[in-house]
Amino acid sequence: MYRQPLFLNKAFGPYLHQATKTLDYGKVNCPNCEKICSEEGAWLEHSLFLGPESDMEDIASAFEKVYQHRNALREARV
Repeated sequence: MYRQPLFLNKAFGPYLHQATKTLDYGKVNCPNCEKICSEEGAWLEHSLFLGPESDMEDIASAFEKVYQHRNALREARV
């Protein structure tokens, strides 16, 4: 996540004015974060959460379905 342009460009707007002088995300190394973001996590855009409650339920159901079938998905990957 710290490799996103928001962090690399310190594009925090007026919120972290003093902190941006000392922050340098280009020097950060977080292997666990990188593994989660690239291999194990899921990225959902903000706009997905602007719909009605039924959309949220569909998203949750989709994650639940993937989780329930994780072993079959893992086997199919090999």
